[in-house]
Amino acid sequence: MNKEIKKLVMSVYTTVLITIFAALVIFWFFSRSFATIHVVPNDATISVDGGPSTEVANGSLRVNLTPGLHKISIEADKYIGQTKDITFGRGFSKQVNFDLKAVPNPTQITTSGTLLSKGNDFNSAYYLGSVGKVLYKIGVTLDENDEIRVKENRPITDPRLSGIDSITWSPTGELALFKKGTDAFLFDFMRYDFIHQTETMWASNVGEMAWSPDNTEVAYVYTGNGENSLILSNFTNTSVDRVTDLRDYGITNPILRWSPDSEWLLMIPRNKNADDNKIYALSLYSRQIKQITDSGNQIDAAFSPDSSKILYSTYSKDPSSSTPFVLSVMKKDGSEKKSLEIRAEIDKTAWNKDSKNIIVATFDDVTKQELVYNFDTEQKMQTGFSISNFGSLVIKSLLLTDDNKIILFETTEGIYALKVE
Repeated sequence: MNKEIKKLVMSVYTTVLITIFAALVIFWFFSRSFATIHVVPNDATISVDGGPSTEVANGSLRVNLTPGLHKISIEADKYIGQTKDITFGRGFSKQVNFDLKAVPNPTQITTSGTLLSKGNDFNSAYYLGSVGKVLYKIGVTLDENDEIRVKENRPITDPRLSGIDSITWSPTGELALFKKGTDAFLFDFMRYDFIHQTETMWASNVGEMAWSPDNTEVAYVYTGNGENSLILSNFTNTSVDRVTDLRDYGITNPILRWSPDSEWLLMIPRNKNADDNKIYALSLYSRQIKQITDSGNQIDAAFSPDSSKILYSTYSKDPSSSTPFVLSVMKKDGSEKKSLEIRAEIDKTAWNKDSKNIIVATFDDVTKQELVYNFDTEQKMQTGFSISNFGSLVIKSLLLTDDNKIILFETTEGIYALKVE
């Protein structure tokens, strides 16, 4: 009888163990997700959620993950890196394919050129060339082979320009304000009629200038007669509205940035005391000025295309980085500030037309060359492409074409175009 009881107990015990083991196996299985990742080229490396990189053997790698959303990043030498956000279900196996494209070589448009600016029509831009004597217009597109084609690169002035420090373009591209020292000159392109183009004195004792996107006003800082006034004028500067004395706000020599809807004007001071350099916003309707950052050390800012957000850079030195600026984003009223933890300058960024993603160029202190990539400001993560084959080129500024497929960028060695889609 005792033997039978022992056998029964052992049988029950074994059954319980098997049941527990099976339950654990089932629990483990349904608490995991399985992925088979295929990549081209087959010597790429994979990183999951920003973790360590793992080399892919023969173009395929099987991984198990917790269920949910994961960021899968693939990198390979001489190929454009890719990052995908992929959701994995419980206990399911998923195949993920990455087909990396070879890194494109930048297309050189000119061996010299400065003051690169967005053009007034599709995929166009302007630059000052011929040792500062001629303004040029360029146009780029992608041909049937998805390669960059320079449609035009032509002068729009004769070679008589000189002494230009900065250019403020009208939205139509028919007029421009040339800054020479503290003097401003209005240049009329006369629809590119070289013979009748005119350059006339516009104002003296002028600081920063900015032309409203709706082409109704020019904002500028007037410093003559002991003033430090923010002025809104018509394009001939014959109708002048002194909005405020900037000294009342402790603002000196500010950078001016219009919102695309022409309803707001940002002012970023350049005071000697960097702690005083906070960002201010002027409402063009109420004429009220609001301080929208609490801290100082602000360097520059740019509105998103839909005018709802502001990308801004803050001076923040780090001994491990050669770039002493950090990018952040906030709503236009100054709320919901968040650091993007990217070291870059505003001039080396461009908003995508979706007002969510930005193109960023930053100097990589490890590879000692520029790195250009797409960044999602809402998810705070790099997405899409990553390009780093710039060699000795150092990017000074960049802009994104209207179709969001090409960046034009200025370097000390000329102006280039690069496909980024």
